[in-house]
This record gives sequence, C-alpha cells and structure tokens, in this order.
Amino acid sequence: METPTLILHKITLEGFLSHGGTSVVFEKGVNTIVGPNGAGKSSILEAVYYALTGDGWRIRRKEDLVNLTRRSAKVELEFSHEGRKYQVERQIPSGKAVLREARMDRGEASWRVIADRATDVDKKLAEILGIDPSKLDGVVLVNQGELTKLFATLTPSERKEIIDKLLGLDLYEKIGEKLRDSCIQTSTPYQICPGAHTARAAENIREQVLRKHRELLEKIREYAQRKNELEKTIQDARRRIREEKLEEKALELERARAEKESLSNKLSEITAKASSLRENRQALLSKIGEYEKRLGKIKQEISEKTRLVEILAFREQVSSLIKIHEDEKSKREILRAKTSQLNTLENIRKKLEELRAKHGSLERLEEAVRSLENEVGRTREQLKALSQELGKVEGQEHRLRNEIQELQERIGSIVRERQLASIEPLIAEESIDKIEALLRKTEEELSSLGLELEKAAREEASRQALKQQVEKSIELLETSPQPECPVCRRPLEGSRKEEMLADYRKHLAELEVELRELESKIAALKTRHTQASAEAEALKQVAEALKKVAGRKAELEELGKRRRQVRENAEQLSARVEELEESLKEHRGDLANWTSLAASFNENAYSRLRTEVEGLSKELAELSSELNRLTTELSARLGITAGSREELVGKLREELEKAGKAELALASLNAEKEKLEADIRDYGKQAEELGKRIEELEKARGEIQERLEIAEKTLRELEEAGRRLEELRKAIEVGTEHVKLYAGELEKVEKELEDLRSQVKEINKAIRKAMIINYLREKIFHKDGVPRYLRKYYVDVISKMMEGWSDAFNLGFESIRLDENYELRAVIARARERPLGVSQLSGGEKVAISILGLLALHQIVTKGRIGFLALDEPTEYLDEERRRELIELLKMFKGGERIPQLIVVTHDSEVRDAADVTFVVRKDENTGYSRVEREEA
Repeated sequence: METPTLILHKITLEGFLSHGGTSVVFEKGVNTIVGPNGAGKSSILEAVYYALTGDGWRIRRKEDLVNLTRRSAKVELEFSHEGRKYQVERQIPSGKAVLREARMDRGEASWRVIADRATDVDKKLAEILGIDPSKLDGVVLVNQGELTKLFATLTPSERKEIIDKLLGLDLYEKIGEKLRDSCIQTSTPYQICPGAHTARAAENIREQVLRKHRELLEKIREYAQRKNELEKTIQDARRRIREEKLEEKALELERARAEKESLSNKLSEITAKASSLRENRQALLSKIGEYEKRLGKIKQEISEKTRLVEILAFREQVSSLIKIHEDEKSKREILRAKTSQLNTLENIRKKLEELRAKHGSLERLEEAVRSLENEVGRTREQLKALSQELGKVEGQEHRLRNEIQELQERIGSIVRERQLASIEPLIAEESIDKIEALLRKTEEELSSLGLELEKAAREEASRQALKQQVEKSIELLETSPQPECPVCRRPLEGSRKEEMLADYRKHLAELEVELRELESKIAALKTRHTQASAEAEALKQVAEALKKVAGRKAELEELGKRRRQVRENAEQLSARVEELEESLKEHRGDLANWTSLAASFNENAYSRLRTEVEGLSKELAELSSELNRLTTELSARLGITAGSREELVGKLREELEKAGKAELALASLNAEKEKLEADIRDYGKQAEELGKRIEELEKARGEIQERLEIAEKTLRELEEAGRRLEELRKAIEVGTEHVKLYAGELEKVEKELEDLRSQVKEINKAIRKAMIINYLREKIFHKDGVPRYLRKYYVDVISKMMEGWSDAFNLGFESIRLDENYELRAVIARARERPLGVSQLSGGEKVAISILGLLALHQIVTKGRIGFLALDEPTEYLDEERRRELIELLKMFKGGERIPQLIVVTHDSEVRDAADVTFVVRKDENTGYSRVEREEA
C-alpha cells in the first residue's frame, strides 16, 4: 500500500566511498544494516543524504566521496511520495544530476526526466521534501552519538539555538537584524533609517529642504537682474557700430587684404621662379665641372691601355709556358696519388704479417671466436637466472616492508585517534610486553571504575530518597494548620516550628550540595570509564599489530641474507661476463680486420703500381727543365719578376687578360671622350641663357615690391576700424551667450525647485515606510514578538506529541512538558511527587524520552511529508542498561505502523532482534570493496 509520506525503495552506489557496486532494497518497517566497524555501513546513509541534498553528510568535500581506486562515483536513489515514484541520480566529480519520475505507458513502467541540471534537481527535491534539505541532518538522519545529545547532553542555550533553527524561528531574528541595518534609500541625497530617532531626523531633513528652497528663490531673482543688464549692454554696442559705419570699413578692409594677398602671391611667385632658375644654372655649372674631371680621367686611361696592348706580341711563348706548367702540375698530382696508394698497400702488407704472427692462421682465429661466443652465452644464462631469483627476493622484501609500513600506520592512526601519545616511546621500542602490561593495568582500572560507579549510584539514590523525605517534612510543617514534631508527634508552637524548619532547610541544602557533588563525580567516572574502554581496545589492537610487525621483520631479515648471497654470486658472474666479452670483442676485431685486409691486398697490383710511380718521376724531371728555360727567357723580355714559378705563371695570365680587355676598352673610351667634349659645350650655352632670364625677373620683382608697400599702408589704417568692430561684435556675442547662460540657469533653478518639491514627497513617503519598518522590527520580528508566541505553540505541540508517543509505546511517562527553552520535565510512576529533569532520569528513560523528542521534531519539521528515519550507530557510547532499553524500544517500530520506515545502522548484532529485514555489510578480502547481503529477520 502506497503511503502519502516519502519513503525509500532502493539505493545504488557505484565507486562511492568503500562500495564498488552495491544495491540495497529497503522495506517497510525496521531496516537494520549490520556489520563490523569500517565495513561501509554508514556509507549507505551518506549516499542517501548526498542523493537528496547534493552535499556530503559527514564528509564535506565531494571529491573525498569517490573510492580511491575510481575516478568517479554515482549514486541512484529510488523513493516514493504521495503515490508517485521518483529516481534521483548524482555523479561525482562531474556534478551531473538527473531527477526522473516513473510513468505508466501502455501498461509498462518507464522513467521520464523531470529535471536534468543540478540546480533544477535541488529545487524540485526541495519541493517534494517540503523543507530545506539541510534540515535532514539531525532530524531525519541522526549521526552516531547524537541520539540523546539534543535533549540530554546539550546546554539550554545550545538546545534552543538548534531547535529554533529546525523550526525556522531563527529566521525572525535574522529578519529583525536585517531590518535594523536597512536604511531606506531615496533618489534624494538623504536616507531614512528606522529607529528611535526617525522623527527627529525627519524634522532635520525638512529644515534642510526649506533652506534650499529659499536659496533657489534668491538665485532666480539674481539671475533675472543680471540678464536684464546684459541685454542693455548689447543694445549700446549695436548703436555704436551703426554710428561709426564700422561694417562698411570692414568691407573695404577685406578688399585691401585681398589686393595685398594678390601682390604678395605674385612677389612670392617671381622670387620662387628666380630661385629655381638660379638653382638650374648652378646645376649646369656643377655638371660641366664633373664632365671636365671625367674627361681628364678618360685621357689617362687611354694612355695606360695603349701600353698594355703591346704585351700581346708575346702571346704564343706565354701560352706555351702556361701549358707546360699545367701538364707538370697534373702529373705531379697523379704521382702523389699513386705514391699514397703504394704506401697504403705497404701498410696492409705489414698488418697482415702482424696478424699471422699473433694468431697463426685465419682458421685458428675463427675457431677461437666461436669458442668465446659459446662461453659468453652460457655465463649470461647463469646470470639471468640469478637476476630473476634476486628480483623475486626483492619483491618479497618489498611486500613485507609494505605490510610493516601499513601496520605501523595503523598503529599511528590508533594512537592519534585515541590520543595515546604516552605509549609512543613503547611503540618506538616495539616493547610488546610493556604494552600488554599497560593493557592489563587499564583493564584493572576499568573494573575498579565500574565498582566505583555502582557505589556512587547507590549513594546518589540514598541521598535522593533522604532529600525527598526532608522536602516532605518541610512541606508538612509549612502547610499543616497544627504542625507536629515528626519524631514525638507533639504539637509544635512558635519558635520551635521555625527552628525545626531552619534545621530541615539547612539539612536539605547540604543534601543538594552532596547530590551535585555526586552527579559531578558520576559524570567524571563515566567519562573516565569511556576513555579507559577506548584505551583498552586501542592497546589490544596496538599489541596485535606490533606482534605482526615483529614477525614480518624476522622474515625480512632472512630474505635480506638470501638477497645479499644471490647479489654476490651475480656480481662475480657479471665480472666474468665482462672479461669474456672484452676478449671476444678483441678476437672479433682481429677477425674482421684480417678479412678486410686480405680482401684489399693484391701482390700483382702492388708491383704494377711501383713501376708506374718510377716512370712518372722521370717525366716530371724533363718537364721541369723546359719550364726553367721558358721562365728565364720571358722574365727577361717582359721585365716581370716573381718569387716562384707559380707566381710568375699567375702574373703572365693576369697581364694577358688585362691586355685583351684593354684592346676592347680603347674604342669605347675614345667614343666617350668625344661625347663629353660635346656635352660641355651645350651646357655652357644653356647656363648663359639662364643668367639673362634671371636679370629680367629681378627687375619685375622690384616694381611689385613698391606697389605692395602702398597697399600695406592703406591696410593698417583700415585694420584699426576692423579691430573696433571686432571688439563690439565680441561684446555682443559674449553678452548674448551670457544672456542664454542666465536663461538656462534660470530654467535649471526652476527645474531644481520642481525636483525639490518631488523630493519632499519622496522623503515623506520614506519616513512613513521607516515608521512601518520600525513597528515590524519592534513588535513582529523582535524575540518577544511572533517568535515567542510560535515557540509557545511548538512547545505545547511537541509536549503533546511526546506524550502521545509515550502512551503508544507504553513507556510509563505520565506527563511530559517543555518550557520555552525546550527544557524537558517529566512525571514518571516512580516519582509522582514532582516533575523530573532529564539529568534525574535513568539511562533507559533518557534514551526513551530522547527518541520521543526526536519523533516529535521529525513530524513537525518535515510536516509529516517524510516517512523514514535513519539512525547511525544509536547504541554507540551507551552503557549496557541504555543499550538494552534502546533495543527494546526499537522493537516497537517493527511493521512500520508507528513510523513507515526506520533505518538503523549498527555494529551491534543484537539490534537484529528489532528488525523486519537485516542487511549485512562486509569487506571483500580480494577486492577491498564493501559487500551487502540481505538477511531476513
């Protein structure tokens, strides 16, 4: 049967915390998730919270929710609400979120996406939940150790702050604070701040506005007067222009300026033309000078080239000398190359003789190489086997070191978590005996603390009973019309009654002091008992881990000995391999050298080459003799000297080349000489004509200069009248601008006046708004306003709901009331005389009343829209009595009648007795992931 409230159906985790791939199908009633600590139970509730809110519950950084072996994680949660079924999917770290709704299409169920962005999904889920998703923490999902915290542990101020926040009452105070700091901004320079001084501030603003109104009216009168004065000044200036005929003189001035400009332009034109002609004439004279210099150089070149042409008569003898020189040079190069080949063959012959002396024959050398190759192969195989064995030993060592490190890290984690810094020296010494001795001492202390707790509890009960008896005696003495002595039953009169009342009150005060001391002592003993229990468990774990570390270190030492022996053998074999490879390398080199040399040497080629070298030497001697004869003869005839035959040949070639070029250049130089002489004559005539034109232009320039001086004199006379006209026009223009300016200023001031009237209206409106805000802040959102009345209402509702739940569970609470600070007072069967505070209840009663309060808050905060409640490790930190009471109470939720769905995460296997269905969570030893298995209750 579908419920109108929200209940969970299925949660799927992929790569989320310790879960690789897990699905849990929830049922109606009590669902218990059981398993050892660290198995991944609470991770399921973490996934539920993340799916519904998009935030972490206990782990705030979303990236830390991804399993260390995965790059991403995904959570899918299926739930139903008001007859509709939904599925929310969220991914990390992409932040992708999708919300789907189940629809029936032709008899088949399918999922339809209703939101596919994280913000849209969050908004839609908030609508379905009916509350801010962050309020799920503490009301719908209760963390370990916090079941009794709200009503039994927190201070009154802490409890009030948390419950006010859950009920939304803190929003009133926040709004009130916001209103306190919210001044009303206006488009005027003023702002209106609500408060006790709002009326006085408004009066000050009104006075400032009236003062500004008077200032604006004064400005209007001043600007109107100045405008009238300026208009009169403009009329006077226009009258003077007409009387002095200044505008007619201005026209004559323009004509005089035009004439002067025309004469100035003509003068500039003539001057520029004369200057250009002078530059052209000077350019011609410069060109004539350059041509005359060039003509002198050409005549000198003609003389030099005529001398060079005379060398061509000895062309045949020079060519013969050069040819013989080239032949001699070519044959000398051939001789040098063949001599080099001969030397190479002689070296090869010597090396072959050395190799025969060293190895005997080529066949014996090849046999030695094969023998060395075989021995190197065998030795390398032995070395490879040792290397493999060494790698295996080192791998085992590495595994053992990792195990030792993990054990040491686990020990360090236990020490940090349990704050056992005092045993760190013992851990460093690996003193297992001392740690076990310390464990025995801690267990003895635990036993002693248990006895002391029992003794203190009995003493507290005794004092409490005595206190109740004294209080009853005081009440009888105060209320009885005829009081009697409680011992002898005689009537008490006058001062005797007061004395006895004073004694009882003194005794009562002493008992209350003793009870407070006993409560403090019991609380201290419980705290120490809890600490000692945690220390004992931690010491057990440390001792076990240290024993494992010692065993692993012994194994590691044995492996180290084996590794050193294998490495020593491997080093010896490696040295032998290097020695054999060096010898093999040497033999292979000799073999390759012998083969190469034998292929390169031929005895017949060697003899033939020797004969060729001797013949070339004779030919070179004959050529050298002929060259000496020709060199001596040409040097004497041509007058050429040189330090060597090569230098002489070079000079002869250069002279022949120069002579050939000179013969070609003579005709060109003679033609250029004739052209230069003709150009010089033409440029001389042009320069003479330019001189005459320059004289004519200078004469015309003088005439125009005289006319220009007359025009400038007339212009000066007219410019004075023009200046007077310009001054008057400027005065009219400035006056007109000032008139416009003052007219504009008048318009602005009138506009300011209109704006000021509008500002007055806006300020009055803001003042009224400030008065309203002040009323809201002081009467509505003040802590003594609406929040107080709502708190009274909620206190009454929560009290009635807790009483209703108590009756439904038959818990024995006759009355449960909360005050405005959410302090609980309960009347129980064993103490009907007066209501008891939470601190006066037994352990089981505290657990029961805490669950009643949690159920009431769950219904009020969620408005009855959420039908599931999740408790994470509810038995954690509870003593045995409270733990049994809680388990019995949880059994009452079976079947889902009182609350549709209760999810309990615990390591306490006895909680299974309260379950409709149980899920067992274990860590897979092979994969390290959490594994969930369903176990029917």
